[in-house]
Amino acid sequence: TAALPSIGKLQVTDQDGPQQTKANGKPGWAWVGAGVISSTWNVELAERHGELVGWESQLNEGAGWYGPAANTHRNTLSGRNFEYYSQDGVQGGKIVAAVVRGCVENGGRVYLKHTFLNDQETDRTGLATFCNEQAIREIYLKPFELGIREGKANGLMSSFNLIGLTTSASYATNIQLYTNEFGYKGATVTDFWSAGASGWNGYNMVRGLQFPLGTSSNNASAKLEGEWDADANVLKVGDTASYTQWYWARETAKRILYVHVNSAAFMDGFIPAQAVSAA
Repeated sequence: TAALPSIGKLQVTDQDGPQQTKANGKPGWAWVGAGVISSTWNVELAERHGELVGWESQLNEGAGWYGPAANTHRNTLSGRNFEYYSQDGVQGGKIVAAVVRGCVENGGRVYLKHTFLNDQETDRTGLATFCNEQAIREIYLKPFELGIREGKANGLMSSFNLIGLTTSASYATNIQLYTNEFGYKGATVTDFWSAGASGWNGYNMVRGLQFPLGTSSNNASAKLEGEWDADANVLKVGDTASYTQWYWARETAKRILYVHVNSAAFMDGFIPAQAVSAA
């Protein structure tokens, strides 16, 4: 996220991925796959893994971790199974919660991903994934729920697939489910580009507390257009005033800043490399 000198916010860098964090050209430690960690059934060890990732994020001069990945092994041929923990939602969820808790309590910011029902890597953009609500809640959503409720996840990463016929950037999943039901207080990243086939646009994204708001997008429909009218105290899209859009833009910014000041990016005397270079 960019620097905001007016409020003292430094620029910070997020890091990819679940098995090896890296930032600013510095590779991190290569961890074993999530399935191996989950197979230990050892939540203490999993939490220790999260703690070390939190420390490593600081050493690599970054704040956010694009991980851990928490989908359930629903299909043995899924191209992301190596990042996901288990075929059992509760067992995998307990491990996920421990990893998240260890990282967050050590000043890290996680992006628990890919929310949710991300069943394949090939052609994942716009794929319609169908499942009934009971199976979703008892199995496939459970690691994300436990990651938020027990691990206190402070970030999520949305998926490219459609859940049924609804985009994962929807208000229903991001506000009604994660925020209102699970108690999520973070902000969500979009996997850093938006996909038209998934029905994403800047208006869906901001109302789901998601960023970037089109600025890094390769899809024009994802861009959040508008101009602040200081006299009218409203965001205008063309000639139309949108108080709703302004509310969600402010709420998303507030969430990003809330996580920032409660992470290593603002604690323990940590100063990102960008700030040092600028000085």
